[in-house]
Amino acid sequence: MPDPRPAKRRSSPLNKWILLVGGVAVAVWLALFLLINPEKLRDQLAEALHRATGRDVTIAGPVSLSFGLAPSFSAENLSIANAEGGSRPAMLTAKRVIATLSLASLVSGNPAIGAIALDQPDLLIERLPDGTGNWHFTPPRHALYGSSSASSGAGSSSSLALPLTTISATGGQLTWRVSPDHALSVSITTLRIAADGLDAPLSVVLTGTLGGQTIAATGGFGSIDRLINRPLRGLAGPWPVDIKMMAPGAAFNLHGGVTHPDQVRGLDLRVIADADDLTPFNTLIAGALPVPLKKLHLDTRIADGTDGALHSEQFVLTVGASDLSAAINGLAIDGATLSAPGPGQLAQLTINGTYRQDRLRVAGTIMQPDVLSATAPLSISLDASASGATISAHGTIPPSATLGGLDLALAAHVPDLAGLQPLSPVALPAIHDLQFSAHATDAGFRLTGIVLHDIDLQSSAGNLAGDLTLHWLPKLAASGSLSGDHVVLDGLNLLALAAGAPPLPTRAAGVASLSTAPVVLASADAGAPPVSPLPRRLFSDAVLPFARLKMIDLDLDLRADDLTAGGVTWRDAVTHVALTDGRLAINPFRGAAPQGALLGALSIDAAADTPVVALTLRAPAFAASGAATLLGYPGAADGMLQIDARLNGTGASPRLLTATLGGHLGASLVNGQLSGALLQDLLGAALSARGTPPMEDGAVRCFASRLDFTAGIGAVRALALDHTKLSLTGTGQIDLGAETLDLHLATKVKVGGTAVSVPLAARGSFLAPNIDLDPTLDGNRVGFTIGALVEDGGVNPCVEQLTLARDGQPGPMPTVAPISGSAATPGNPKRPTDLLQLLQSIAH
Repeated sequence: MPDPRPAKRRSSPLNKWILLVGGVAVAVWLALFLLINPEKLRDQLAEALHRATGRDVTIAGPVSLSFGLAPSFSAENLSIANAEGGSRPAMLTAKRVIATLSLASLVSGNPAIGAIALDQPDLLIERLPDGTGNWHFTPPRHALYGSSSASSGAGSSSSLALPLTTISATGGQLTWRVSPDHALSVSITTLRIAADGLDAPLSVVLTGTLGGQTIAATGGFGSIDRLINRPLRGLAGPWPVDIKMMAPGAAFNLHGGVTHPDQVRGLDLRVIADADDLTPFNTLIAGALPVPLKKLHLDTRIADGTDGALHSEQFVLTVGASDLSAAINGLAIDGATLSAPGPGQLAQLTINGTYRQDRLRVAGTIMQPDVLSATAPLSISLDASASGATISAHGTIPPSATLGGLDLALAAHVPDLAGLQPLSPVALPAIHDLQFSAHATDAGFRLTGIVLHDIDLQSSAGNLAGDLTLHWLPKLAASGSLSGDHVVLDGLNLLALAAGAPPLPTRAAGVASLSTAPVVLASADAGAPPVSPLPRRLFSDAVLPFARLKMIDLDLDLRADDLTAGGVTWRDAVTHVALTDGRLAINPFRGAAPQGALLGALSIDAAADTPVVALTLRAPAFAASGAATLLGYPGAADGMLQIDARLNGTGASPRLLTATLGGHLGASLVNGQLSGALLQDLLGAALSARGTPPMEDGAVRCFASRLDFTAGIGAVRALALDHTKLSLTGTGQIDLGAETLDLHLATKVKVGGTAVSVPLAARGSFLAPNIDLDPTLDGNRVGFTIGALVEDGGVNPCVEQLTLARDGQPGPMPTVAPISGSAATPGNPKRPTDLLQLLQSIAH
């Protein structure tokens, strides 16, 4: 019978080997764990990186070991110093570095790192002031990869070899400083740099964001051996370069070779780039205009000479249809092409499109430089047309903005200057048929300005000739002298243009009142009428553009044989304009007219905490029609006003300037014309309410006014009018700050052949005055006389007040005979019943 005892299970030889190997592995891991010092590995890694780069290396954070099939060593806060002269202390920093160790090297006692992973690295690539790159490290080969001699000699037990095959990174950024003022920065999502060996090609894979755009890039390069083995450089042909980068709506390809890759010299590269829309990439191009160009295609070859200077060949840039209204209002292009065959040849530029619905065309040539850093001036021939305007430039320009050599003949024809307003940063006047020519040269080294010689400007506003020097660094500035045979300023709205405001509104006299509310008539028995509420203010609180005066410096001498301004043609008009650091002085401005000499000065101190404005003006002739137009009543007056003003104020707005106004303002008019509609608009409501007929057009024999201002309050020192249908004198004051008035007017209105005295009071706001009978004048509500407005042989109060209005200056005297207005005229006999009817109408 069988043996009841179970048979013994024999051990398999394989199991014995598994147990043996496992035991040995456990023993090795235990030995490594006990023998390897992480702190020592940190020092060894820092020393190995120092030998490889020649730079100071710091690992400031904690370290740790991780044992597995691929043992790894991690350390935090890695920093590798930048080259001397760099823009920042560290070339590379990383929050954490993980080094994969070779198990065989650990067992042999000579640890070596096969791969490095960086967490949130920050790498800076830049050229130093001496032109070298901060990526040049020493020594290049044995210190980096080790050798049998290096690893077996004295001290080898304390060294750490770096036979790297892979460098990877997650997070962080890569920055290439193109120039001191411009840098390209890639936010890294993932980065992997790998090579199967020293003599194997190097591959790079990158994902991240550039300029806010998501990118994916791959690169294939030559072997690392070519970078570190000096004898091979220049002997094995170009080091291959093949880069492809993709972004939404864009692609970039760079293919070719570099003979000296360590120095980035000996370039022979072809660049092909396409972009559906340039706008997302404008921030990547230093100095690029933020214009939304569409469908761009670039194809060119880039090479360098023995001195390393770059040049391009077979350069072709095309742009598709693009709406550029966001950059320049009304501009759109159908397409553009810039074709440059090679150095020393003419590059062709063509642009076709529309500007404000008119055809636009730009065509021209420019000589390609032999190298991009050439110092020889480049020939240029450029012609452009848009909105009927043509502009041309022919001559030579500097090869770069840092060199001289500008020599251009400029010419332009502009049918309507206002049509080019969207192209100008400042308001343009209404000038027509403008013809311009000048010879432009550079104003000193580095092209910080230009000189315009032999300026010849012809236009509807007259003509000018002279020389100007324009600078834009360190700030915009202009100096020189201009003169003209005849200059016309009327109609250009220069004051509105200087203030950046639209032209003043106009109204037909008598059609719309100055007030936005009707004139309030109140009974004299009710006492002083209440002040009407202000529907709006006459003087604005808007800040005047005084700050613009700080943006430019001026030193200009201006002269005109004939200058038409204010409706008067002045002879030998001369002025000097000086503007420095916000302080403007136009002093003097003078001219001569048949009525006398014009003399004035204007100063604005915009550099003060509170701007200060001062005006002195003595003008023997200023068109009354111009003054009426400024008040919004074109055509309501005719004749020559005589102005005498010495005014000053402080503040940044019209309201503040007028509220602080000091000085005096006098105005007089002799032998002119005044619209009855204007008088009706101002006084007619009060007069017609008392039975007087509407005002009619008539001659002004004399008008005189003078206001003396203190802190914005103007006291009436003179106010008199001698009109065909009306005469008046007045007293009182106006308050520019409160925009109120309190005037008492003694008026005489001609009714038929009878002068009726109607004392009036004008009170309330400027824009809604209350005009009513004034019981304070002579203690009477109303009176009448039979006779003339101004008695024959009597003293005309207006003539007496002319001296005050003119501040003692000479001027014309009335020559129009006063209206005698006799009580009876042939064919219109006056009867007692007529007088009774008149009294009855006045009483009611």
